[in-house]
Amino acid sequence: MVLCCAQAPGAHAEEEAGRTGRPSRPVFVQLGYTPSEIFRADFRDEPGRVTVQHHDVSGTVMFLLPNRGRFNVTLSRDRHVYRFRNNPLLEGSLEDVRETRAGVAYMGPLSGDWSAFAMGGVRWAVEQGASRSDAMLANGMVSVQRPWLENVRLGVGVLASGRLERSPFVVPTVSIEWDITERWTLRTLRGLHLLYQLDEAGHWVASLNSEYHSRDIRMREDGIAPDGVFRSRLIVSTLALMYRPNPGVRIGAELGVVPWRRITIRDGDDETVFRSKVDVGPSAAFTANMTF
Repeated sequence: MVLCCAQAPGAHAEEEAGRTGRPSRPVFVQLGYTPSEIFRADFRDEPGRVTVQHHDVSGTVMFLLPNRGRFNVTLSRDRHVYRFRNNPLLEGSLEDVRETRAGVAYMGPLSGDWSAFAMGGVRWAVEQGASRSDAMLANGMVSVQRPWLENVRLGVGVLASGRLERSPFVVPTVSIEWDITERWTLRTLRGLHLLYQLDEAGHWVASLNSEYHSRDIRMREDGIAPDGVFRSRLIVSTLALMYRPNPGVRIGAELGVVPWRRITIRDGDDETVFRSKVDVGPSAAFTANMTF
């Protein structure tokens, strides 16, 4: 889980370019750490309950381009800890999952009022003892955007993502960036985000957010589903607060609720081992980013 109100990596560099006409230097580095937890919630269709912890560390190198665009290269590592209780089948599973993500992204002008965003990457998520070679997934997104009214930007694009033991899915995307007032902003890219700038200097920003998250994890050979796939699908809604004391530092915290979640486990023969929705449960996260 990533703090929803945080801006894209390197946003402060883009702001500096806007103030001065050109950036003071062409390369920035951002480091980030996000611990988060989805607290204990009961399974709805099966006995037992689950708690999920994440520890995400990331690094991004940002290149500011002469055309006022930006090119990012990101590498991140996430450790997941799933704790299952009161379910003999699941207990002891997925207590050490490592996810690695690598990706590139471009943001910049096309021509006239049009701008573009393009990203692509790969990820591996494996339970300890599982094969990384059977867990690689690719994803990508392309979108174009232009002003529609004085304070509204509209974008359209397409998103593609791989899935373990399933065909990739491809969906069209529509994005809106609406500066409702000087302090209120609505964004729909990567979820629904309503942001409010609490002070004139912009050091404090509060936001209401709702996002859909999907994750496939390759399971180990000697577990409950040999060489199988663990799938988690959920919607999380949060109230977040972000503090930016200066352009290079961002610190944020969020409290939220997971109103809908489904967990499915299928073995290497594509037989269902476990499937259940999960009751509504609370969540929390903390995010720290430093750019230099």
